[in-house]
Amino acid sequence: MSEIDINQIFKLASLNRPDEGMKEEMSKILKFVDQLSEIQTEGVLPMVNPHDQVIQFREDVLVDSKVKVEFLDQAPEIQNDLVKVPQVV
Repeated sequence: MSEIDINQIFKLASLNRPDEGMKEEMSKILKFVDQLSEIQTEGVLPMVNPHDQVIQFREDVLVDSKVKVEFLDQAPEIQNDLVKVPQVV
């Protein structure tokens, strides 16, 4: 990885101008990442998470809730069943 590439990475990441130690560390990281591209991944399925758990979704059920009423009761000003707030420019 050339010094120009490392400087460009720091610029794109909005990082301060790198010193020599930072450049060396970035170079090591990029070499490691480059090694990862050599790994044989053919036939390996992508993972969402490292656990073999199936996410159990619940059915959406409409329930009557008093939360909205309680929330609106605390609002300083209400208009059309919504909280009215001052205009922000």
